[in-house]
Order: sequence, then structure tokens, then C-alpha cells
Amino acid sequence: MFGLLMVLVTSAHAESWCAAPVVAHEWGVQSFRLDGGTPEGLAIPDAYHRRPGTPRKVARVVDMPVDGGNRCLPVVHFYANNNFGADTPIAIDVGFTQGEASVWYPQVDRLQTDSGTDVQLGWDSLTLRAEPQGDHVSTDVPWVSELRGFNDALWVEHDNESERFVFYEADTHESPAVRISLSRASTSERPHLLAHNEGQAPVHDVVVVHRNGDAVWSARIPIIQPGHTASAVAQPNSTGEAWLRERITDTEAVLADDIALDWSQECVMMRNPAEPFTATDDHRLYPHEVDALMTAWQGRFFDDEGTRVVYREDTASLQANMPLSIYTDMYHYVTLQRLGLTLVEGITLL
Repeated sequence: MFGLLMVLVTSAHAESWCAAPVVAHEWGVQSFRLDGGTPEGLAIPDAYHRRPGTPRKVARVVDMPVDGGNRCLPVVHFYANNNFGADTPIAIDVGFTQGEASVWYPQVDRLQTDSGTDVQLGWDSLTLRAEPQGDHVSTDVPWVSELRGFNDALWVEHDNESERFVFYEADTHESPAVRISLSRASTSERPHLLAHNEGQAPVHDVVVVHRNGDAVWSARIPIIQPGHTASAVAQPNSTGEAWLRERITDTEAVLADDIALDWSQECVMMRNPAEPFTATDDHRLYPHEVDALMTAWQGRFFDDEGTRVVYREDTASLQANMPLSIYTDMYHYVTLQRLGLTLVEGITLL
């Protein structure tokens, strides 16, 4: 899954005995293929860390991929207002209950070798700084270059490694929740789709996109409850991109300096830094975050030939499948927003 955890840190306007907000945004894309191909993420810099001893993949039958997916590119990104001063400590635990972490950056302090666990990657002591002190790897990978271009973002420091985000990715044995078919009322000119949720949680913001050369149509469904089937008539000459953008964008986003303090959190006394923040408040991202996500996945979501479905994973399901915990000191508190999109490619509509 490609996830970006955007964290906005503000320490201004709070007295020394009160906590300042840390607004955390995570986004990612889980990738599946239904045509026998291998689900793929995006390009990753060679310098990113991988499990020691990972065998080289060779073209043998026994090495063929299982029917699963790829949680592509989860990343943690941090922001601060102009009054950000001292270094801010952050710790992160992340796991994949139906898979195994495969790539990460910077190097972790703890690596759980067993798959399917709540904590596989642990960063015990990250530092957020306005300017980098360590080394960041040279790369021409487009999404990395774009995220480094967020000049107001803080650098994440760990030992001698610096980056504007924390990265992690995993291979999973999960299955897509949404199954797409054509209804009996469907015609070639006006496809009538049925979308069935085979999962255990709601799915949201479902977009089905079909492209054949210059011909394109899309269908949109706001929500499908578990075990239910929803129908939608395809809209010609539309990819559904504008609709999806609207559904996942925080249109009321404010700049760092304008974030309101939460007084119920701000002056809570004696909070234990060993207690993590895990609750998800919302799924929406800032507009520039949505732009980065769409730039990275534009072709796979909307432009490539064939049929695919994109939907948003329920935040409770996201936490169950990819548990995320964030820790900070007593002078800060965290509010968390997580966006998990799922892409299912290689769909054949009979």
C-alpha cells in the first residue's frame, strides 16, 4: 500500500505545560490484479531497506505469486508552523496482520521477522527537524522527488539518514473486497454495473473505470455495506477522477499556523509518552497531498487500457489490517487521519 502519513506539527501558542497538536495524515494504495499478473507498486529507490537475505525472484513455477495484494508505499510526512523550534521526537509502530513488511526507510530500530503481526516495523526514536542533518539518498524516482518538493515539510531524522517522510511497504495475502459484474439490463452503449462487497467492512467512494482507446466510461458508488450489492449506470466520457478527488479532499484545510488547539487535549496533565495515539479522526487529505497521490497513480487509476475499480478502505478496517501507532512526548498530542485506497486491475466484464 502506498501510504503517506502527513503530520503537521505546531508548537506555537502553547505554554510550556500544555501540549501542541501533531496532525498526522497517512495515505496509501493497495494493489491487486485479477488477470494473473503480479500486483505492483511504484518504483522504489535502491537505497531503501529490505529484509536481510530476501531471495532473488526467479521465473520458476514455485515462485509464482500467491493470490494476494501489495500495500504500496505507506509514507509518513511531517509539517510545522513558522514557530516550530526545538526538535520534536516521534516514534512509530506499524504492522501488517495479513502480510509481511518488505521495504522501509529510514532503517528501523525493531524488525519483527514473523509475518501477520501487529508490529513488524518499529521506529523508536525519530526526530523532526526543519533542516536535514543526515544524508538523504540520491534518486530520480518521481514520487520521491515530488514529496521532497514539499518545502514546508519537516525532515525525519534517524541516525545519519534523513528524509521528508517515513516509508514502508508490504506484500499481503489479502483479497479485494469489491466484485464487479454486469447486470442483465446492461448494454454496450450503457453499461449497468453491479458491485458486491464481499468483505467484512463497508467500502467507500467506489469508482469503476473502463477505457478502450479514446472511449472511456466510469461508474460511481458512495458506499457499499458488507455483504450488499449496489448498482450504478456508467457515465460516458468520464473517468470519475473529479468525483473521487472531491470525496477524499479536505476542502476546509487550513495552514499550519491556523490549526486550532483542542483544549480537551492541550492541557491534559501527566500523559504517558508510552501510550500511543491510534484513533483515526478522518480520512480526507490536504489538496496538495491529493495532488501527489493522483500524480503517482494517475495512469493506473484512470488512463490505462481495460477495466479497474478504485475504492476507499474503511478506516476501522485499515487499522485492523495495518495497525499504526504514533508516539510523541508529553508536550505534543496526535490527531490521525488515514486514507487507504484499493486498486483492482485486470477485471474482465463478461
